Amino acid sequence: MKSEAGTKKLNKVSKIVGIVSTVFLVLCVGILLYVTISYSKTGLVKFFGYSYHVIQSPSMEPDIKVGDLVIVKKVPYDQIEAGDDILFKCEDPSEDHKDVYGKYIVHRVREKTETEGVYITYGVKQNINDRVPSKAEGKVVKVSSSLGGLFIFLTQGRNIIFIVGIFGVVIFSVMQLSSVIANGAKLKSEKDKQKLNEDEELKEQIKKEVEAELAKNNKNNDKNAENIAQNEQNNDNSAENIKKEDNAETEEKPADENKDTETGGDDK
Repeated sequence: MKSEAGTKKLNKVSKIVGIVSTVFLVLCVGILLYVTISYSKTGLVKFFGYSYHVIQSPSMEPDIKVGDLVIVKKVPYDQIEAGDDILFKCEDPSEDHKDVYGKYIVHRVREKTETEGVYITYGVKQNINDRVPSKAEGKVVKVSSSLGGLFIFLTQGRNIIFIVGIFGVVIFSVMQLSSVIANGAKLKSEKDKQKLNEDEELKEQIKKEVEAELAKNNKNNDKNAENIAQNEQNNDNSAENIKKEDNAETEEKPADENKDTETGGDDK
């Protein structure tokens, strides 16, 4: 019974693992698709008030390099001050910015303008103010040199099939492993149950043999008791016969003595 309960519990866990794994796979595929489509259209990925962008211009070197991943947080106007790095879409069509025009870049705030959400910015490398004021998408809160390459890899449409395939193989392997474990536990439970049944059958057979032996012994004991009773009855009968014979002899002796006495009297 305990083994069956353990098997049922393991089967339940296996089903839960399969469901969670499937949900996780679907969620990962959905996120990858969203990231890929969003980045291919706008060059920016947004999640829950944060934006993620890979630097494509060397204008912030050496502080922020090409290929670095920046995490940008959407904050109110009064939380951005001079010296903060902000993310914005470049709207300067001049020759100096033709490679990044219409794309998102990161520059440092020189000062705020009178228009809320608009700043005077500059690139650290040249230290020259941008000619077009910048409308902040948010403030840079984290720079990562190691995650930039991974982010670029994930946002390439041709790689998403490969990534989904890996996730699929991993999830399938986890589900298969959980199924094998559950089946193994079930097989063990069945073997234990079969062994238990065999033990019960053996116990039942031994019980019947013992009962048969006891019945045989009881029968023999009854027969022996009957023989003993018969012997006692025979002994009692023998004793009774002997007693009768003794009584008969006793009665005959006085009669003979009287006869002898009478005979002697006549002689005198």
